[in-house]
Amino acid sequence: MAMIGVMLLSLLLAILYTDTILPVVQAWNRWRYAEFYSHGYLALLMSAYMIFQERSRLALHQPCPSMVGITLLVPAVFAWLLAELADIQLVEIIAVLMMLFAVLWTVLGWAVVRIILPAVALLIFALPVWGPLPPLLQVLTADAAYAMARIAGLPALLQGQVIVL
Repeated sequence: MAMIGVMLLSLLLAILYTDTILPVVQAWNRWRYAEFYSHGYLALLMSAYMIFQERSRLALHQPCPSMVGITLLVPAVFAWLLAELADIQLVEIIAVLMMLFAVLWTVLGWAVVRIILPAVALLIFALPVWGPLPPLLQVLTADAAYAMARIAGLPALLQGQVIVL
């Protein structure tokens, strides 16, 4: 019965937030062009497989609805609304994932959600929200490599993201 509730509420989320979910699916569909998020379907399948692997542990726990999930749902909906008003798609996508997590927690309870948490967390890597990170990570990598070269006693010069030894 709890599984039916999760499926219906997940479907309701998908219907209500189609405008947020559709760009995610479109990013996943660019697999032919070797885009960055073409692994989205694979992450979704891996998440489902991880939950399937835990079926014996899940069978030991009775779903116990929790009001804590609703207290998480309210800020997620509010964050989505603010992001929609500000037209910040990145926050909208993360807010919808948080809503899914809150729905799972509300319907299934913490004992069950704790088991499937790694599978739900894996979905974060399928979302097209990581675009702003590569430039920052490149700068941090160059700074770290430059610092290690200096510690090792190598004469080094850092020019942007290029290290001259």
